[in-house]
Amino acid sequence: MINDLCAILVFSLGGAAAYWLGQGGWDDTMAAVVVYSFLHFTGSVFFVKSVFRERGNKRWIAYARVYHGLLLIVPWVAGDPGMIVPYIYSVIRTFIFAGKSMQPPKAGVLEIIGAAQFLMFSILWIQST
Repeated sequence: MINDLCAILVFSLGGAAAYWLGQGGWDDTMAAVVVYSFLHFTGSVFFVKSVFRERGNKRWIAYARVYHGLLLIVPWVAGDPGMIVPYIYSVIRTFIFAGKSMQPPKAGVLEIIGAAQFLMFSILWIQST
């Protein structure tokens, strides 16, 4: 898990670099890009583990569901209620599939759809701020 989180942090910082190159400055939105990306892809770790290695572990499935439920609260508390929308797909996906057996290609497709919609809705959020 720690290895996954370190990789996610590095890739989330790539989002900050892209924002900086596109906007030319350091600001709160750049920090939000890093945090929200980190939160989204950390959710992917919980989901993937809950359908493969930990699929029979009721505690891990509960962790995945609680984590994803919290994803709907964090943006609201942070004052960015519009950022709840990019997390809705991940929450629904986790509550439906966590703990169930799934073929890797299906999980991959679900992850690609999730990442694409997260990117799309995040861009819309950035443009609205």
